[in-house]
Amino acid sequence: MNTSDYYVYQALERCARFGNAHPPDANGGGCAATDFAALTPLISSIGHVDFQTGIPASGATVAKEQLFAELWEDLKMIANTARTIARSEPGFFTPFRLGDDAQRTILATAVDFLNHLQDPSVKAKFLTYDLPVNFVSDLQSDLAAITDESATQTDDAMSATGETARVRASIREGRELLKRLDTAVRNRFRHQPEILAEWRTASHIRRRNEPALPVTPPPITPPPVNPK
Repeated sequence: MNTSDYYVYQALERCARFGNAHPPDANGGGCAATDFAALTPLISSIGHVDFQTGIPASGATVAKEQLFAELWEDLKMIANTARTIARSEPGFFTPFRLGDDAQRTILATAVDFLNHLQDPSVKAKFLTYDLPVNFVSDLQSDLAAITDESATQTDDAMSATGETARVRASIREGRELLKRLDTAVRNRFRHQPEILAEWRTASHIRRRNEPALPVTPPPITPPPVNPK
């Protein structure tokens, strides 16, 4: 990932935070809800890269792959159990179908499974087939651990040509996401200039030679004057 790509990555992170602060209407039928939801898996798939020189490669990449492997096994266990339950309850398996084993798909599948497992009656059906009592909380912990590893992942994941090509493709996808979101957000907040200004800052992709935004220093408070 070069510097320009990294600036896109930073914009994606800022826009994800904007989406959390100003969530779109998930029931409105618009593309913004889908696009904002796609940001977090995309950011995790790209992985954070530290551009400082002299930093040794960390074990974050290996740890992240191991976590994904464990999460994938957990998802297969849940899907297989749901398929068995569906033998007596037709249709039960539908929300627990697996996608492919790509990391982004695994993340999205885990989130979908957790949403359906929030229903105590649904969870109880799985427990009947001897799944661990804490299998839902384990799934949540796996997702949290993957997020943590993504935040600490360094540029050792970018050394291979194939990995670089994959990241570049994700960066291009991120640019397209930001273009679609820009239209939707500007339309939604057209009468709210303060929020629009916040969006423009979040979605701005810094150019290679563009200086960083200046940091305004805090006002200086003069020392108290001792009375004579």
